Amino acid sequence: MKHRDLDGISIIIPAHNEENFIGATLDSIKNSIRFLHQQKKIPWEVIVVNNESTDRTEEVSVAKGARVLNFSKRNISAVRNYGIREASYDLIITIDADCILDQSAIAEIASYFSDEKSIGASLNLKLKSESFYKRTIASILQFIVFNISGIKGAVFAFKKQEALSFGGFPEDKFIAEDSAFAFLFKKRAKEQGKRYGFIKSAGFSTIDRKDMSLFQVFGLSIVLLKALFGFKLNEKNLSFWYKPDR
Repeated sequence: MKHRDLDGISIIIPAHNEENFIGATLDSIKNSIRFLHQQKKIPWEVIVVNNESTDRTEEVSVAKGARVLNFSKRNISAVRNYGIREASYDLIITIDADCILDQSAIAEIASYFSDEKSIGASLNLKLKSESFYKRTIASILQFIVFNISGIKGAVFAFKKQEALSFGGFPEDKFIAEDSAFAFLFKKRAKEQGKRYGFIKSAGFSTIDRKDMSLFQVFGLSIVLLKALFGFKLNEKNLSFWYKPDR
């Protein structure tokens, strides 16, 4: 296995009205970076792509030391891709604005990418919820999606130029873009004789941020599975993601 030194890490966070959550996310990133720097010093940055927020998302992000970029198009793939293109470093980590990183997560990612054959990976995302049925349904969905696409949620680490070579996150996908991205990256890795994997030891958690009934959770799960299997969805189906009441 050939090793390489990383030139730096860019962490990209798409954000729409995330003032209540993004501060904790940014704090967890700093904590994880501090843990990494006990082993090796690597340049890093956090880019928050502010997607038409009407709250204090930008103010909170700046106060926490993030670089904030404003982007108006309401399309999650386009938001992620803009951040990727503007990133300063070749190793990219994309996470959501309500994710909390385990202390060792970034160190585990850096270790994985020290192998020059590694060009991309999905990360280990778990739902933090007091609701048993939400945790159960999330686990079942993750099992299904993981066995189809090799991912457990929309958290990834990858080489910037490799992602841009196939256009990044597919912008014709409004949800389940993460699974489509994983499929494209796996194909790219196979073509190049490189490695796209799953870093189980790089732990992330996302909070339960919606008060939903079992019926609503089940309905949204069906929508996600339909998107994963290529069904065309209209705007009404996607209001949970694109017209959130936060």
